[in-house]
Amino acid sequence: MADEMKRPGRWADHDDSIFRFEERVALPQDAPDSFEEVQHFDQIWLWAIMGIQLLIVMIPLILTGQEWWSIIVAFLAVVLGMALLGSLSLRTRMDEEGVHFKMKLFHWRERTIPWDEIEQIHVREYSPVREYGGWGIKYGRSGWAYNVRGSHGIQILKKNGKRILIGTQRPEEVADYLADKPLLV
Repeated sequence: MADEMKRPGRWADHDDSIFRFEERVALPQDAPDSFEEVQHFDQIWLWAIMGIQLLIVMIPLILTGQEWWSIIVAFLAVVLGMALLGSLSLRTRMDEEGVHFKMKLFHWRERTIPWDEIEQIHVREYSPVREYGGWGIKYGRSGWAYNVRGSHGIQILKKNGKRILIGTQRPEEVADYLADKPLLV
């Protein structure tokens, strides 16, 4: 047996087909017919404002000699607000079913707009403050907006006349994805 293992041709004849991955399970990120994006409230200016707010609350409490428990409660309240803001995110996905989106902490389940309910869809530049009053989940003269940052969005006009704008940080990729679809502007 030891002699058989030492022969040079012994391993050259083996079948290596188990090591070839010709057919594997398709994963969602492999699907060429989908787009996915996750955005977070991670703007530096926003966190600077939150830090300044923490200082504005804490400094007077400390300087006026407040009870330690009231300082801790105020600190925890501001930090909790910061933690909630930090955990907010907007997930957007487009696939063969339609446009899916979910604003974490506000939506329990993912919302879906099927393609057959969409009259028009395109990427556009917009003014979050002028059109919707800022970022987050907003309602303005142009309908509902779900945005986290920036000024580009996926504008959807549903067949029932309702308008929805979903913010994106990757407008070129969304436009490229939509360019391959039969339902377009």
